[in-house]
Amino acid sequence: MKQQTPAEQWDAFEKAMLEAFPFLPKDFTRAGIVDSSWLSDVVQNSINRFIDQEMKSKFPNSVFGSALNYDTFETHRSVIVRLRLPEDLNPRELEMSISCHKVRIKLPSGVKQEIPLPKAVSPRKARTTFKGGILELRLPKTREPFYPLYVGG
Repeated sequence: MKQQTPAEQWDAFEKAMLEAFPFLPKDFTRAGIVDSSWLSDVVQNSINRFIDQEMKSKFPNSVFGSALNYDTFETHRSVIVRLRLPEDLNPRELEMSISCHKVRIKLPSGVKQEIPLPKAVSPRKARTTFKGGILELRLPKTREPFYPLYVGG
């Protein structure tokens, strides 16, 4: 078996990380040196998820006990929301709507939940998949146009 060069080993490492953690930026090892803002989002989402879970366990009959458990993260082109649905809930029973900045979900019980999105998305291009109790919303980001800016004119 041919021994890999350090560059090939690094590429294999990046590929393995991206398969295990699809929310990481494609060039996360290089981007992390210059721009680590994506890490802040991952940490903030983890903290929010932990707080939600703690509140659900301490106050099971509150709104926290009825709300859906979700994760939100970004790729370069999309915002992804993953909702862990209770086993007894059919995803087709959810009423979902989306705007550029929020996902609104109404459960069959009448409980409503809004999920803020970290970036503006194109609602009409949204796609959903359901697998293994996880409902995934893939929301393409809007492309912000750049306009010329003139000094003194």
